[in-house]
Amino acid sequence: MQIRAWKNRTPVLADPGSELIGLWEFELEPGESAPPHHHETSEELLIILEGKGLVEVANTETPVEQGDALGIPVGARHSLKNTGEGVLKGLLAEIHIPGYSSGPGAVTVRDLDRFVDQIPTGLDRTTSLQLIIQLFDAAGQISEQIDRAIGLDNETGCETLETVEGRVMEAVVRIARSYELGLDSFKHPRW
Repeated sequence: MQIRAWKNRTPVLADPGSELIGLWEFELEPGESAPPHHHETSEELLIILEGKGLVEVANTETPVEQGDALGIPVGARHSLKNTGEGVLKGLLAEIHIPGYSSGPGAVTVRDLDRFVDQIPTGLDRTTSLQLIIQLFDAAGQISEQIDRAIGLDNETGCETLETVEGRVMEAVVRIARSYELGLDSFKHPRW
């Protein structure tokens, strides 16, 4: 299975609370399947560009082929299998729907992005450590949600987790740099 992320150039949809949070192009070889999973806070739009397949949504199977589009509701367990003789290619759009949550304290990748974007400059040591603890806590929650939704024992789950881990490492570096900037203001004048 191959999956490639596309750039998101339309962050807000018609409903001001809905957000396009991911757009991917996928390819499945003949007989190959995408693992069953669900999204606790988003719906998914599946568009078939080439080939034939079988989509299972909430225990209902639907054959799909080139030109078909299928909406997958929030929370519905779903999977996709290539039933054709050639490659099955398509697009997946994941849309966050406001009002859904994966439980108390649920954290999304979008929340992680907002957290990183709001890291101030000139942090002191205590604030830096508190932010890193909050960051790792959020990353741990997202990791658990990925495991529940698609599992971590498959390529898609591992790639998704790697993306989150990369964002966390970027944030740690940003916090460290911000802390270093803050150190300049604490230097004694004679240094």
